[in-house]
Amino acid sequence: MKKSIFLKTSIVLTTILTLSTSLTPLTTFAAENHSIDEQTVPASTSSDLKEQFGLTDKELNSIDKTQNFTPTADQLKQIDNLLNRNHNARIFGLDDVLELIAIVGVGYAAGHWAASEAHKRFGLSAASYKSNRWWWRAGIAAAAGVPAAVGFDDYFYGI
Repeated sequence: MKKSIFLKTSIVLTTILTLSTSLTPLTTFAAENHSIDEQTVPASTSSDLKEQFGLTDKELNSIDKTQNFTPTADQLKQIDNLLNRNHNARIFGLDDVLELIAIVGVGYAAGHWAASEAHKRFGLSAASYKSNRWWWRAGIAAAAGVPAAVGFDDYFYGI
């Protein structure tokens, strides 16, 4: 029962940490994206392409000529087929969940292995671990993650 609760809790925490770290840059960018008025930018900061890159008038004029590309109906159909070919949200969601489960499982196994090595090589006993378990948990969680700390803890509690 305890192992099930620990496992569910570690999966939820790992999912939250993974999603929050991946979404934070997007929300931060959206919050910091301010429109800049052209009046606030001094004229001295604008660059002259001709001077900056040493372009001739002919090269500078060729930059201004834009290419107009209008795809035909057949090309549009091919583009749509390419874009829609691999569009299946269920597979991507299942893939992400399986990756998270694998990451948590490997972290848990690594914590369990580290605890057995600490017990065998360094003589860490269950009694000494239990008396300072919060320090151990905090250190392992900071260094290797929550699943590793749970695996380490489960080893000494015999789960």
